[in-house]
Amino acid sequence: MVMTAADKFRAEGIEQGKQMRAATAERLLEQGKAETLLSLLRLKFGKLPASAQKQVRAADAKQLDAWVAAVLTASTLNAALAAKPAQG
Repeated sequence: MVMTAADKFRAEGIEQGKQMRAATAERLLEQGKAETLLSLLRLKFGKLPASAQKQVRAADAKQLDAWVAAVLTASTLNAALAAKPAQG
């Protein structure tokens, strides 16, 4: 079967759409994780400074995972946000 220019553009558009949906889904999951972490931090440490909220919302998934784990044992907000992602 011969692929026409229109078929090629359609296939490229479908692939780009899949990539965009995957990237959007990943970012939405990160945003949800960030908001959950902020809730946990507020429950444990009270009102959060704007700088901490900004830091959490700007973090990537690996950093968020590290902070979610740290919030369970950290005795201060600074200690919780000092946690680093596991290497590897």
